[in-house]
Amino acid sequence: MADNTNCDEDSTTTKLKLPISRIRSIMKCAPEISNLSQESVYVITKAAEMFVEYFTREAYDRLPEGRGSIIYKELSNAVEKDPALRFLSDIVPMKVFAGDYIDTNQK
Repeated sequence: MADNTNCDEDSTTTKLKLPISRIRSIMKCAPEISNLSQESVYVITKAAEMFVEYFTREAYDRLPEGRGSIIYKELSNAVEKDPALRFLSDIVPMKVFAGDYIDTNQK
């Protein structure tokens, strides 16, 4: 009987799409973090990838028929409509044209 304790595919060797060194640099910018384990950087990198995938999937679901690329409008619509993404409302707000903004402030 084969021993299953040594798997060929370890979860820490799965390929990441984001550069782990860049995530590590970003994490080191936080003053409250003194040391980083390889596992913690991997988990944060994987979580960031999953978040970007979720965000783009939500934006893609809002694409009009016939268009295959996401623009800012879909991203901001996803932030407005999805409660899980509302924390991004200050970063990815709905686009307001200057004329509309001026008209609103004059009233």
